[in-house]
Amino acid sequence: MATAPTVPNFSQFNFVVDDRAAVITKQNGVNAALEQFGNSLKAMTDSINVDLETMEGQKAATQQAATAASTDAAQVALDKQAVASDRTHVDQQKSAIDTTAGQVEGHAQQVATDRQAVATDTATATQAASDASTAADASIQAKSDAQALYGDLSAVDAAKTAAQQAATTAAEERGLAVTAREGAESAQTAAETAAGESQSAASAAVQTHVDKDDPHTQYEQKTKLKDAAYCDVVGGSGPLMSRGAYGVGVSGGGIPITSNARDIATGLYVNNNDYSDGGLPKGGGNFNILHQKRASGGGETQLWQRDSLTAPAIFYRSRTAGPWSAFFEICHSNNIVGTVSQSGGIPTGAVIESDSNSFWRWVKLADGTMIAYAEFRHPDASINVPSGNIYRTESFIPPDLPPGFVDIRPKVSTDYRAANTTDVWGSSAGGGSTTRPFDSYRFLCGRAQTGLILVLHLTVHGRWY
Repeated sequence: MATAPTVPNFSQFNFVVDDRAAVITKQNGVNAALEQFGNSLKAMTDSINVDLETMEGQKAATQQAATAASTDAAQVALDKQAVASDRTHVDQQKSAIDTTAGQVEGHAQQVATDRQAVATDTATATQAASDASTAADASIQAKSDAQALYGDLSAVDAAKTAAQQAATTAAEERGLAVTAREGAESAQTAAETAAGESQSAASAAVQTHVDKDDPHTQYEQKTKLKDAAYCDVVGGSGPLMSRGAYGVGVSGGGIPITSNARDIATGLYVNNNDYSDGGLPKGGGNFNILHQKRASGGGETQLWQRDSLTAPAIFYRSRTAGPWSAFFEICHSNNIVGTVSQSGGIPTGAVIESDSNSFWRWVKLADGTMIAYAEFRHPDASINVPSGNIYRTESFIPPDLPPGFVDIRPKVSTDYRAANTTDVWGSSAGGGSTTRPFDSYRFLCGRAQTGLILVLHLTVHGRWY
């Protein structure tokens, strides 16, 4: 709803005599009041326009509602007509149902009559079925009697035929029996003749055997064959070797060495530490010796195996012609690592020897090579001694080399490092000797540093013989 604006009191702005300075102020007040009044009029007009638009919308809605009400009234009238029509149809259906009910009652009476007739027919059919069953049983019995009669007649015919065949067979068997008896008599005569001849031949053979000077030589040959068959031998097919030959095939066997071991025949020998030819392997002891000699030429080999649980060893020597070679020890898992040794440049001990002390770890090889390794650490070190344009540490003295180097100046490899910086290197001074890799060493850097962990890895390559 629009609200009427309040009309300003313009009289307060009336001029009076001698108004000069207040003219402007009063005129401004009039202007402001007019502006305010105009704004109020505009707001009222806008409100009226909104109300008019709302009324137009409500009017249109009212017209639509009236139209809808008119349509609904027409539909109600149609529905009333449909209800009246449905009522008439229901009345018609009710009448039809009454008529059908009367017809159903009549049919029910007819069904009752029919059921009585069916009951009568059922009794008649049951009696007829019983009579038919009795007649069928009589027919089956008659058939059985007829079959039995025919069976008896067939049996009589079969028995007659069998009797005739038996008579024929008996006649044939009688003829065969006569023939067999005649053959048996002939065979008996022949057997008696052969028995007489055999007895005569046996008597003659016995007499001939008795007439010999030594009729039982065959028993001597049999004994020889038995001894050969049961001989205790070693081997398979082909020529056989008796057990124990060449020291083979018996527990605790082996041929004891009773002569120079350099001049023995092929075979398996034992040396119980009671014989020496001056060339036995180192350490002596009990040995099993396998000696093999060529069929032609001068080639021979010997394999010596020490019989020991604590110091097992295997040695080998050979010769073609002339003296034997020295013994060579065969390497195995029990002697690869141990104490190396040599004689005239020929290894006579283990393959590898290793050891260590507080500074060094080293390895000696059977070929004479010796390698030593050490790591020297200098914690909390300083590289602050000026040396030209760089800085260095104080000089450090390396420890003595491990014992065993025979080189005057073994080859030395160095690796200078710092655990907490990368721009560090080093140098060594002095030529070294068999007891020291060099005289001194120091670490270098392009700038002064403190609190460093300096490490020198040192590897020395030389020989132990």
